[in-house]
Amino acid sequence: MGIGTLLPSIHKSEGWKGQYQRMIRWFDKFKTTDPGHFESPSIHDELDILYACFQNIFYLKDWLHYDAKVEKKLIHNFIAEHVELQLCRDICNGTKHFRLTQASVEDDFTIIREYEPFHKTFGTKPYKVVILSGGNKFDLKELAFRCIELWEIFIRKNIPEIA
Repeated sequence: MGIGTLLPSIHKSEGWKGQYQRMIRWFDKFKTTDPGHFESPSIHDELDILYACFQNIFYLKDWLHYDAKVEKKLIHNFIAEHVELQLCRDICNGTKHFRLTQASVEDDFTIIREYEPFHKTFGTKPYKVVILSGGNKFDLKELAFRCIELWEIFIRKNIPEIA
């Protein structure tokens, strides 16, 4: 058996469904982190999990195109209809490249820690981590969850075996 006839790599063995499950696993890891606790000794690990979570969420699009054979135009139009997925794209590319040259929302988005003044009343943390971009503000954990919801809607609508 020559090199060109090897079986697919393990990372491709489950196709788009494998990437979907990887996305969910990264989100599960992200949910348990506290990337707003800037003094934490594990802050870099927690930020890495945040970035990896959004990268795996966004790049499901490639798996849907190449493995599930969904048309690129259909995927791009869906992303264009949802600011959440556009922000997800910007986070992916912004954490991969130093400068965004073709941002979906804004090339200079900001991820910050926002103070929660009523945290004692509600029994929550005194801060949350948000993204500010193009006049939008999203809690990052809520944004990740919403992006996953959007992909689930897209998959149910566009992949016949799931419908």
